[in-house]
Order: sequence, then structure tokens, then C-alpha cells
Amino acid sequence: MLRLLNNKMGILCAALLSASSYFYASENSTNVEKAKKLYRQHYDSFEESVLSERWLINKFNKIPIFGDAAVKKGAKNRGYDEFVVDICIPASYPFFGRDPEDIKRILTKVGYDETAIAHVAVLLEKCNQNPDDINFVARTTYDEGKMLELEKIKRGQAISAEDKDTWTGIGLFAKYIIVDKKLSL
Repeated sequence: MLRLLNNKMGILCAALLSASSYFYASENSTNVEKAKKLYRQHYDSFEESVLSERWLINKFNKIPIFGDAAVKKGAKNRGYDEFVVDICIPASYPFFGRDPEDIKRILTKVGYDETAIAHVAVLLEKCNQNPDDINFVARTTYDEGKMLELEKIKRGQAISAEDKDTWTGIGLFAKYIIVDKKLSL
């Protein structure tokens, strides 16, 4: 009798675990579809925002000696903390140093790459935990980019400049949606 009860409990636990996995996968799939729709819906204004930010960052960075300091001062005036100013923003300089057409190509690719859109969905979900804190959003996008780097390293793959700039583009989209547009998944 006890053995029969244990078998039934085991079957029940397996069924619950299976159902839980199904619902998680289903929710994740729904979030990816929502992220894809959101990305495509806001692409034009997002691209315009990124290119405007590129112009501004590059304009100040070209000022000899004071360029980086001017960008950082502007970021502090917008409410960014020391970590974001000293670590996150300089990490984006290679992305913003690209030609506008190259940036457009990277951003367009994100919208049609299922893996990239899945990362967008994860990032939007994480950033939504504290959407009113621009520093939380910036740190979260930076940390997620570092996690993606570690995943590639663990698989024995090299990290290219294109990878890093794609991850920067994904992070900028999360910031654009969460901070600038005040939207969520």
C-alpha cells in the first residue's frame, strides 16, 4: 500500500514538474513574441534615438582632452551614477564609433535574429523589476552583456566586436523602451 502511494506521489510530482516546465516555456515564448513585436513597432524611433545619441557622444568625444569628461558630465547631469558613467558608458564607445549605416545594420539584424530577440525579452523582463531607476536599467543591461560574453567563453567561442556591439544595441533598446518610452512587455 505504501509503495503504491509512493508511486502515485512520484507520478504526481513528475506531472507537476512537466506542467511547470511547459508553462514556463510557454510564457517565455510569449515574451519573445511580445519583444519581437515591440522591437519592430518601435524600430524607426529607436534607430533615430540611437543615431542622435551617437552624434552627441561622438561630438563631445572629439574634443581633445575634455571629450570623455564632457560625455561623463552630461551623463551625471542626467542622473547616472559613477558605475554607469565610468564603466557602462565607455563600454558603448566602440558601438557609437561605428558608421551610421553599420549601426543600422546591427540594429536591423537584432530585430530578425531569434536569439537576439530572446535576449531582448529577458532584458526587458529584468529591467522591468525597477523601471524608474535609470542606473538599475543601465547596470542590468551591462551585466547581461557580460553574462552573454561569459556564455560564449564557456562554449570556447571567441567574442567579436560585432557580438559586443549587438549586445550594446540590445541594451540600448531595453533602455529606450523601459526608461525613455516607459513601456513594458
